[in-house]
Amino acid sequence: MTNTEKKNAIRELLERGKEKGSLTYTEINESLEKLEFTQDQINILYDEFRNAGIEIEEAFSAAELDELKDIRSNGKSFIARFEAEE
Repeated sequence: MTNTEKKNAIRELLERGKEKGSLTYTEINESLEKLEFTQDQINILYDEFRNAGIEIEEAFSAAELDELKDIRSNGKSFIARFEAEE
């Protein structure tokens, strides 16, 4: 990939992150993985996004969020749930 494509991808992520106030690790990785960024370069970008005031969050699917709500409402802790699954 060209440097221009890489710069455009970073610019798009910065704009989206500033607009929303956050980006997910998934958004970042999906945008950059096809552009042949190394993991070290991606880690540097994480720092740059944070320095720009963009929070980087974990991404959960709707089903995972519903499951987390069910666990919380049933009074179960995450630890208890995972111990039960072992």
